[in-house]
Amino acid sequence: MTNKSRLPDIDTSIVDLVAVVMRADGKVTKSELIPVMRFLLRGFGEERARSLLAKLRDTLKEKQITDIRRQCLQVNQNLTYKQKLALLDLFFSIVAAEPLRK
Repeated sequence: MTNKSRLPDIDTSIVDLVAVVMRADGKVTKSELIPVMRFLLRGFGEERARSLLAKLRDTLKEKQITDIRRQCLQVNQNLTYKQKLALLDLFFSIVAAEPLRK
């Protein structure tokens, strides 16, 4: 299996998808980070949440994600229906953190 066809690990997939949603409007704000921190703390515990937040910070700084199919495939294969709903709820919470602009 080549490196291109390998799926990212589930943590990386979740972080990448969160980064894509946070960047969707062209900017990342602290108000978008609040629901992410809550989600990570509630779902992963303090130590792992801290690690995932650091990974998210690095991803937001360095990595521009243009193709999310592999991450979506990883999430689809490894999360339960309930976990997928929680992730979808997080995405809506990130979007709702910013008021709509005209």
